[in-house]
Amino acid sequence: MKRLIGVLLLTGGWLAFGGELTECNIICRDGDIRLWSDNGVALRLDPAGRVLAVNEKAVEPSPLIYFEEVVPVEGAADLLAGRDWTAWGVKPEQVSADGVLSIAAGEDRNGELTLALRQRQATPLILSGECAYRNASETGGWMNRHLALNVTGKAADGYELKEQSAYFGQYDHDFQYNERIICPDRPLQELVLQVTSNARDNCRADFRNLTLKEAAYRIFAPNGTMAQRDQRLIQEFDDPQNGLKGLIYLQPGCDHIEIGGFLENTRHDDRALSCYIAIPVDAVGGEFYQSLRRSGPIEANQWYRNADRWYGGGRDGYEALYPLTALTTAAGEGLALGTDIDAPRVFYMGYDAAGKVFWLRYDLGFSPDAGGQWRNRNSFHACLFGFQPVDGMRGAAENYQQIYDWAFLKKRATREGVWLAFLSPRIAPGGDEGLNYGQIESIGDFAYNEERGYNSFYYIEPWIHHHDNQYFYERHREPWGPSDPAGAIKTAREVAAENRRDVPDQERYRHQGYPANYITDNWGMPQGYFFRQPGRHENMMIVDPNIDIAPEDGAFFSTGRLDWFIEQEALRRVKQFVLDGWAPERTSLRPVFEMEKENPFSGERSIRIDPVINANCFEFTKQILHQTGIVPPAGERSFHLKFAARGRDTESSGARFSVNVTAYYADDSSETLPVNLETLPEDWQEFEKTLEFERTPVTLTVSLCRGMKEPTPATVWLDRVSLVAGSDGRELIRNGDFETVRLHVGKTTGAYLDTMECYANNLNYRRDHWRVSPNPPTFDSARNVALQQQYAHVAFTKSIADYLHNRDRLVFANCAGTIPFGAPYIDVFGDEQNWMSGDRWTPAEDDGLLFRRFISRAKPYNMLQYADLDVAHMRRYFSRLGFYGIYPSMQAAAPTGMWYWPNPNRVQAHRALYAEFIPVLKRINQVGWTPVTLARSDNPEVWLERFGEGNEQYLTVFNSSTDREQQAVLTFDDRLPLAADGALRELFSGTVRASDGRRLEVTLQPEQLLVLQVTGE
Repeated sequence: MKRLIGVLLLTGGWLAFGGELTECNIICRDGDIRLWSDNGVALRLDPAGRVLAVNEKAVEPSPLIYFEEVVPVEGAADLLAGRDWTAWGVKPEQVSADGVLSIAAGEDRNGELTLALRQRQATPLILSGECAYRNASETGGWMNRHLALNVTGKAADGYELKEQSAYFGQYDHDFQYNERIICPDRPLQELVLQVTSNARDNCRADFRNLTLKEAAYRIFAPNGTMAQRDQRLIQEFDDPQNGLKGLIYLQPGCDHIEIGGFLENTRHDDRALSCYIAIPVDAVGGEFYQSLRRSGPIEANQWYRNADRWYGGGRDGYEALYPLTALTTAAGEGLALGTDIDAPRVFYMGYDAAGKVFWLRYDLGFSPDAGGQWRNRNSFHACLFGFQPVDGMRGAAENYQQIYDWAFLKKRATREGVWLAFLSPRIAPGGDEGLNYGQIESIGDFAYNEERGYNSFYYIEPWIHHHDNQYFYERHREPWGPSDPAGAIKTAREVAAENRRDVPDQERYRHQGYPANYITDNWGMPQGYFFRQPGRHENMMIVDPNIDIAPEDGAFFSTGRLDWFIEQEALRRVKQFVLDGWAPERTSLRPVFEMEKENPFSGERSIRIDPVINANCFEFTKQILHQTGIVPPAGERSFHLKFAARGRDTESSGARFSVNVTAYYADDSSETLPVNLETLPEDWQEFEKTLEFERTPVTLTVSLCRGMKEPTPATVWLDRVSLVAGSDGRELIRNGDFETVRLHVGKTTGAYLDTMECYANNLNYRRDHWRVSPNPPTFDSARNVALQQQYAHVAFTKSIADYLHNRDRLVFANCAGTIPFGAPYIDVFGDEQNWMSGDRWTPAEDDGLLFRRFISRAKPYNMLQYADLDVAHMRRYFSRLGFYGIYPSMQAAAPTGMWYWPNPNRVQAHRALYAEFIPVLKRINQVGWTPVTLARSDNPEVWLERFGEGNEQYLTVFNSSTDREQQAVLTFDDRLPLAADGALRELFSGTVRASDGRRLEVTLQPEQLLVLQVTGE
């Protein structure tokens, strides 16, 4: 970008093309329209909007923009007629007399049928059927292949139709009807059809009335005339025959040609339409890039797709992963297409080597029930640009991120490091020194965090209503009942009607708001996930977080507006006590404790634990202070606990408070001995107890604890907490009289948005939500119009980011980096994964991790690991993430299910790894990842990434093999400024490696990481 601006300045703002000078990069003369960008892309069009030449190479005239619609064929034959279920390979006893196939738990089989088609031309098909389901276990949401009609296919030229599905609701229901519109891009020779059921724990699925019929494509292009209007080319069109009117625009600039359109459906009914941007280019013999690291030669007649993700809706059930696609031609030209990062749409990209078309497709829905600017309307926005072929997809990615520099290049989060969820950094046994925390998913100890230079984020999850905390409502035990989506609405409305003031406000408000915000499937049922596990009975219901959705009568808030209101409250917290030696545990807003000088038991003050009036959806009354990492004398098992307490209003429901001492053992097990406080007098009372543990602890933790889900009006005061070793009488607790305390004045960092880009397989069919949606609809497998749920998450994130950024605050989003469109509004990215399958090491794939790095660019990316890792696997985990500059962290540890950070054995065993890796990751992230590596490896198992520009740059080098040593020769581009002597310092070892000119030979052990400093100090 800077280089192009410099060219403009040097030439006085004029640029030449074809011997003529122009400001706007457009020349229209005698029916010939030429436009170009300054980085190597030029188009020649005729007035009908057909492409005549690309980069001065003439092509067969073809529409730049065209539309595809699937229409039924009246009287089409059923291709499954005459085939009963016996042809599907099921057992005869699975089929009833009236032709219903049942698949139940046990030995029942899913059905599969291979069907010869021998199409002469690519022809769409409509697969339909009905399914009834009885679900006797928990359910994992909607829209997946495990309860569906599934189809794959093949063409004679090797083209494969990726699996597509017609889904059914995974909850108890009678027969539901659904369709899958199958849209092949090549003539299909065969189809493989499947009917599937998850068939767990006495579940049963019944299928009937399957049909498969041919349909037809309706393809048409805008029928208007292209003309120049100021800096743009405009093509207005009105096509009554096809029921569409619109405005197509093209605007060339320095670094790209913008291509877009605004469309109106003049039929005024629901409609599904695919819109293509089609660039005719002969790239056979060139290279097509599936992702930043995967590419392959373009061969004649083949079909090429970008890396994608399963989605379930749209034309094919998949979305492109990256927001751009790129290829190089045999002549050495780099051409790329990208979708606008600020306009979320369902899209896909690829290259058709038979038709010689480079294309980008949008799956657009239209409805008269969509509101505002989207009533019967939709739009698309893209860019066409060039790149240096030597840099491949990485060069295209760099140019794309420069085009949308506002989205990718601005880095607000300057504090970086390890992610800690829910807890205070002081929870780590032995203290937080050297663990290099950065992002704390809690404001429970934000004062301490700010003093230590850590970020503190307040937790919200505005797209989920947790129907789990219903111990307040004896009549509403919904999460202990069947998986019934309608039960969520019934419960919410009953709770709203009761409006009990003894229920925490947020619990009341969320139930009151839920009926306005729940999203529905295409059968009108609320969508969600039903958990029926020991310790987890929950209906996790999905909601549209749009703050413009009006609550129902009697409710103060919609669910999205409630989370917004609560986040504003969190931002206004400016004061918090820092109590030396004690780590508070909670993520919600109520203080864990207050200091009181009136009537202490000893000294000048005591601590007061007030009743919780408000509460968030997870913690409710949770108020805990921990002192961790207490090291007892060697061999000691006996301890004497002593403290003073008093209370108020403890008679009715009890104090619901305890002082717990937990022993952590060397085998990762633990033992807790509590002193429970029920009723307490208003005068001080001393409590004493001798604690005898079964074995010798490694460390001890003392917890002053009010439980998770038992509200009480009681107030509790504590003072002079003491724990003495039985053998030598040594005091083990620090600041047990609470005299060392300070009141910190500061601020929280911002909002933590949990599961921000999760729920990829959910569409929202609720029409009253469409009327206030900031995004236009798309469509599903049957071409029913719906909203893409993730884009509602993006819209909420964008709104709250605007609010926070204007106040110098940040957005931390979890489950981020699964789609591209949230990236501009996120300052800190996060994800949660588990890399162990039983005892097998299963690290995340490169495609996913590299996409996460691309979409976050130079912004911090953090990972929580839920696998229990020994030191060797922990090093593998740190090395693999470190290669991408992603910060590793942990959440779970030990087969006992103990959380990682309070576990003294795990934290102590891994401390050295945090000290070794995190400072290096901070260093390379300070200069930031950049797509173009400026280096090559001759071994495809040895990968490279680059961080930094100018005077400070680093190369990360990684052996991706999990079990083999690898050798590689690294070749450095002339653009990479090496030191004069070719010396490269490796940051982990500190050794200096001398390159032979611009080559370096390396040998790496499995999953070994090197970080090479190539320039700078």
